[in-house]
Amino acid sequence: KTAYEIRLSLVGSEMCIRDRGSLYFGRVVADGSPVLVPRDILKEHAHGLGDSGGGKTALFLCPIIEQLISFGDCSVIVLDLKGDSLELLASLQCAAEQARKAHGRALPLKFFSNQRDKSTFAFNPMTQPFWSNFDLLTQTDILCAANGLTYGTDYGAGYFSSANAAILFHTLKTFPHVNTFGELADCIGTVITVAKKRELHPEIRKAGVHVQEVIKRLAACEALNVTRTTGQPAPAVEQAIDLTQLFQEPQLLYCHLPSTLSPSGAPEVARLFTYMLLAASTQTERRCPVFLVIDEFQRMVANNLEYMLQLARSMGVGIILANQSMQDLQKANTNLIPAIEANCRLRQWFSVSSSEDQERLVRSSGLTVDLSSSWSQSTNAKGETSTSHSQSEQVVPRLTINDILLTNDHPLRSILRISRGAGYGQYGGLPV
Repeated sequence: KTAYEIRLSLVGSEMCIRDRGSLYFGRVVADGSPVLVPRDILKEHAHGLGDSGGGKTALFLCPIIEQLISFGDCSVIVLDLKGDSLELLASLQCAAEQARKAHGRALPLKFFSNQRDKSTFAFNPMTQPFWSNFDLLTQTDILCAANGLTYGTDYGAGYFSSANAAILFHTLKTFPHVNTFGELADCIGTVITVAKKRELHPEIRKAGVHVQEVIKRLAACEALNVTRTTGQPAPAVEQAIDLTQLFQEPQLLYCHLPSTLSPSGAPEVARLFTYMLLAASTQTERRCPVFLVIDEFQRMVANNLEYMLQLARSMGVGIILANQSMQDLQKANTNLIPAIEANCRLRQWFSVSSSEDQERLVRSSGLTVDLSSSWSQSTNAKGETSTSHSQSEQVVPRLTINDILLTNDHPLRSILRISRGAGYGQYGGLPV
């Protein structure tokens, strides 16, 4: 059997009682009741956390992907920044076939890769049908955010952020017909060479060298630079990825972006897909739900991703994230831990071995009253023995380190927490 069929058989007994709008996440250990999570909860984001080999892919991402597709009425985009296997792509394919049999309608599946030796559909952000609708400032902001060129507003960081934006804005203003990253990189080179002092301060022009090198990495990816004038076959242009279509009818998109093989280019491409998807959501009628799945999310960590989560929530784009440790989300000047904790309505922990993550989970598990019992025994002068027993109440965390270690050791167990539960998935905001 395929992995999909095995998982489907395991949950078969639950499917007959499953709420039509819910996903099956497993059973509660305490009483064996099924955990049925309404799909709308995932529109406010989900986060899976766990060590390598802990089950994030097999027990979290694949089942979510397969069940979302089984509804037959939503689009699913997968950004695979691990890319060492194609299990997520296989889940998309198997689930699409099952959905075709169930609903009598095929779900188009496109795939993208930044690797030269891989087949891929084209994706050019600057030829998306909505790109020309944005003014130059908006285009500049999207390109800066996607390429990690926005460092914050603090002294120093704010200066370089403004310098990067100034270079891109002036380039787009001077060369309004640029429509590939290759052309954009060349035009930036022209700007930093010939721009007059009254147009760009010499110190700002120096920052343009860094901006140009970042854009050159995107220019080196042929699939990101396909237009009608770049020499690719006509079908490659006609069938290029159009993100607005994902909001018009159910479709599937898989992006193979292995960071180990392309550590500098893959995160930029992943952020580019993410920001362009959110931009598309503001420029088209949203006829079907859209879910974005990001594996190894920590590899695309950069400033402004908190805003990305907030914007996606307001646009109705559900984001499902997975990474190994919360500490991975905290880098030099970027700390996404508070953003993840505040913006993900569903969180699930698998095999959490980091002591800091364990302590954070214990602290956030809520409190309960525990009874502490004690016995004492004494003997008097006559040799008579008396025993006394006392009990006292104390407030302790609902989860202990031992609970987490026992869960880590079990191959099929995890800790699940849903904020503001709905439908059958209501546990008072407490972990189960």
